Amino acid sequence: MTTAPQSGGRSSLAMIFLAIAVITGIVQLAFVPFVLGPVAIIALVASVIASTQVHKLTLTAAWMITVFFVVGAAITVWYSRPLY
Repeated sequence: MTTAPQSGGRSSLAMIFLAIAVITGIVQLAFVPFVLGPVAIIALVASVIASTQVHKLTLTAAWMITVFFVVGAAITVWYSRPLY
């Protein structure tokens, strides 16, 4: 399946949303994962909607957000509080 070429503005917007998702995903590891996890997922979905050209980066970010959420949640539950 081929996709129509997208404008540079849409790709730039997708990369901005992807950067927000990745940064939020990293921060959620040590700071309230149950609040920042959904924010990271929403930013990731916005990135996918904006552009489909960054498929590999989006997939990598989705795995990273998921793993960091699980690890951050485990730390939060184990120590009864986040690491902050």
